[in-house]
Amino acid sequence: MEGYDTNLMSNFYPFPMFQQRFGDQVDKDGNPLISAQWQTIINNSGQVAMVAMIGAIFIPFFSTGLPMFVAGAVCQSIPWGIFQTLAVTYAADICPLALRHYVTSWINMCWVIGQLISIGILNGLLSRSDEWAYRIPFALQWIWPVPIMIGTYFAPESPWWLVRHGRYEEAKKAVSSMITPQADVEFDLDAHIEMMRVTTQFERENSAGAHYWDCFRGSNLRRTEIACVGWLTQAFAGTPFMGFGVQFMIQAGLSARHGFAMNLGQTGLGLLGCILAMWVLTRFGRRTIYLVGLGFACVDLIIIGILGIPTESSSTSWAVGALMVTMVIFYQITIGPACYTIVAEIPSTQLRIKTVAFARACYNAGGFITNVIMPRMLGKNAWNWGAKSGFFWAGLAGLFFTWT
Repeated sequence: MEGYDTNLMSNFYPFPMFQQRFGDQVDKDGNPLISAQWQTIINNSGQVAMVAMIGAIFIPFFSTGLPMFVAGAVCQSIPWGIFQTLAVTYAADICPLALRHYVTSWINMCWVIGQLISIGILNGLLSRSDEWAYRIPFALQWIWPVPIMIGTYFAPESPWWLVRHGRYEEAKKAVSSMITPQADVEFDLDAHIEMMRVTTQFERENSAGAHYWDCFRGSNLRRTEIACVGWLTQAFAGTPFMGFGVQFMIQAGLSARHGFAMNLGQTGLGLLGCILAMWVLTRFGRRTIYLVGLGFACVDLIIIGILGIPTESSSTSWAVGALMVTMVIFYQITIGPACYTIVAEIPSTQLRIKTVAFARACYNAGGFITNVIMPRMLGKNAWNWGAKSGFFWAGLAGLFFTWT
């Protein structure tokens, strides 16, 4: 749901009917566009705010101006901020260690599936010339909440959370609901709950608490640093290109039809990358995966920047598009899924929810910054860097490569 919703807005900026209805500036050819300033305000209204979702969808659906989209982004992003943290910690709590990387990397795949759905819908609505070209995608958001609420109602509570609160019998029931008895496998439920209790007690005694301040004490400081930088890598290592992919490719010289088609193709290939990542995560170390992903991003972004130096042409535009596709594929094999696995595995069980929440807050703060500068980099009436902005993001990717 979040992958669909968050991807929708950034791809509306280059959407022809959306530009025609809400454009507040014109380019040098007289075509309407959404200014970099308004793109920044709309994107960051969600970052600042991050079962109000159902009502919040009404706001962008009935929007008559850009300020209403800002209000809609604020209201929708409050539950999104909760989902971002709980998805990772819940997956880590309920999964056995051998399966944890599959489920945590699945979170990243769900993002990509949502993005694929949103870009597919927008691609199919390009030919419409009325207001429903942008209202239909918003209306489709009402599909998500009901099945998610039903699934959440029947989902078991986290047994680790129950153990930390001394509710051992409920923890046993939660664990029992998540296992399938097998004749050739011996599972001692009482011993499993006791292991969880002893682990929790050990971490309490060694961390001397479970407050946010404890995330920055002793060995937990290093854990928090890794979680934060792991997520900040997603925000700064060239990934803003993917969020503004269509706008970037149109700015590079492709038509709106070709830009949306290219983005649809790259998102589909990114989904294949997510599937391949599940095998990669079982064969290679997390740090190795990050280094490969960041190294490839550096090279890819430098080449994109070089292609932005000459005068725009059809051949260079398609070359930039092809490089973006390859970057998305490698990102979804490496940095994208590995980040969720690292963030789930690194914290102690006692401080997991707080470490993940703080790390995600850092990511959202990073997203706030990229949402300010990315529209200006691509805006025809702003900095208008186009493909040359690849140099900037390559430099940041290089810094994260060095840290890793």
